[in-house]
Amino acid sequence: MRDVLIIESFKNNFCLENYLTKCSTFTAKKILFFRTGHINLPVSPYNNDINIDKSCKLCNSDILCDEFHVLLSCKALEQPRKNILKLPKNLSTPNTYNFGKIMSNHKLYNNLATFINHLSSLFSNV
Repeated sequence: MRDVLIIESFKNNFCLENYLTKCSTFTAKKILFFRTGHINLPVSPYNNDINIDKSCKLCNSDILCDEFHVLLSCKALEQPRKNILKLPKNLSTPNTYNFGKIMSNHKLYNNLATFINHLSSLFSNV
């Protein structure tokens, strides 16, 4: 039940996402991997090991290192977020509304895919 509530907070309609049809294969795959928890973050739907420390090793905080954290609030990723993701000022505040808007904004898809690619390289070494 909890997972359904989380999904409903980011997804308004049950439909095919735009990034799957309006982007290059590279971009669509990167966003799909990110949205389905396949980029080796400590917190993912596929990592149920309770003995693993799930805090962020990039910013050395006790905050859970999940998709929301790396996309919007990790202090260690401020420069890559600014240089690669290039979020409009109105979407840069860390909250669930902005997370949903970023993930559904077709104008950001290419930058988002490049940022996710950067994340993948960082978390393959953590």
